[in-house]
Amino acid sequence: MSKKVLYRTLPMVWPIERQRIRRTRKELEEMSCEDESTDIWKENRFDKYEKRPEEMDEIMQAKFVAHYTRNTQGNYLQRKEPRVIRYRNYDIAIVVNEYKREMVTLNLQFINEELLADMKFIQRYDDNEQLILERRKEFESNLDIQKHFKL
Repeated sequence: MSKKVLYRTLPMVWPIERQRIRRTRKELEEMSCEDESTDIWKENRFDKYEKRPEEMDEIMQAKFVAHYTRNTQGNYLQRKEPRVIRYRNYDIAIVVNEYKREMVTLNLQFINEELLADMKFIQRYDDNEQLILERRKEFESNLDIQKHFKL
């Protein structure tokens, strides 16, 4: 019997380009009773990662999405079976900066996406290239490391 594979998709476009899901009317009514929040958007995977508990600060986003889930009390638990993550997978030979941005946000931990400002992710990638390539092995079965060192 084959095992069902569960996926989690990460929208690896720039934050301004990400689609958001609006809260339901019921969710908005429940929120307005609890506080004065005007946030009409549901949390996406980036929001959840940025708001992760302090004890999870050292976990990279790819591992967070694949290996952890939040229970009804809002606590994060490690999954028995990790999820397969899907992401855009930019081609380094065609769009180098997009590739580096994606690899940094997936494979290096960050508190918020300020690393995107002023293209800071390029330096972070360059400083951590070997670590990023090693971490990718956990999530990619056909990773051609030689291809990345030829550029």
